[in-house]
Amino acid sequence: MEHAIATELPLALFTTLAPISAGAFIAIAIALFATELSEKASKLLDKLSFVPLVVLAAAFIAAFFHLSTPLNAINVFGGLGRSPLSNEILAGIVFGVILLAYCVIALTGKLNGAVKKAFAAVVAVAGLAFAYFIGMAYAIPTIVSWNTPLIPLSIIGFTLLGGGLLGTVMIATAGGMAEARKTSFKAVMLIVAVLGIALSIGSVWAHYVMVSGIETAVVSGSALASGLVVYLAASTACAVLAFACQCAALLKVDSPAVAFVGVVLMIAAIVIARLAFYAMQISVGL
Repeated sequence: MEHAIATELPLALFTTLAPISAGAFIAIAIALFATELSEKASKLLDKLSFVPLVVLAAAFIAAFFHLSTPLNAINVFGGLGRSPLSNEILAGIVFGVILLAYCVIALTGKLNGAVKKAFAAVVAVAGLAFAYFIGMAYAIPTIVSWNTPLIPLSIIGFTLLGGGLLGTVMIATAGGMAEARKTSFKAVMLIVAVLGIALSIGSVWAHYVMVSGIETAVVSGSALASGLVVYLAASTACAVLAFACQCAALLKVDSPAVAFVGVVLMIAAIVIARLAFYAMQISVGL
């Protein structure tokens, strides 16, 4: 685990912050479709739409520091269509451009009604697509412990729960939570949260079981994975507490503080889970 922290922390931060940013507009889109927010809350929510963009920028900055030669970052686009990493970066840029466009137009005050709802939905779908490609970037045939559908499933889980929490913070900060709670927003977001925690915890532990069953001539997957149980348990505990914060925010707490604590807990949960993931690397030749 110490080696993963030393070498993969920037990527762990990227795969933590990017899904949270990508999932925030799921909550925003659901709120806009389910609730007629007051003019004051709607305008404040428009101003807060830059928050996911800032989180996304922080994610890309973290990924940039993982490059041994940062000036070679432009070379990542050489494999578009065939390289999972290139596809991931392209999906992230597309999501970022759409998100930026939403933020800018929303601040002009010209984004209203059905157009605003549709645009928010497009941002949410682009975010989910980005999350999927983040997970697929690890579909590397030569690394048997990573080449599994469990990885994109876990990233999508992080996106639903972590991003949902960030969106909830934004809605609560805008003063729209009391209004939203009276509509189908509450029930739909609870379903999103349940799906998020199930995918987050289930995929992470299923991956642990998978790795434990891998045995090569020089590497014992069970021995490798067993040393990470305590970290996965800590990640799970943080995720469960984050889920509890989301439930409290959706059911009865108008203040954004509870949801914000949930975001912090989810960041901790994802970072720990991702570092454990990087520590469970077993290549074909080992």
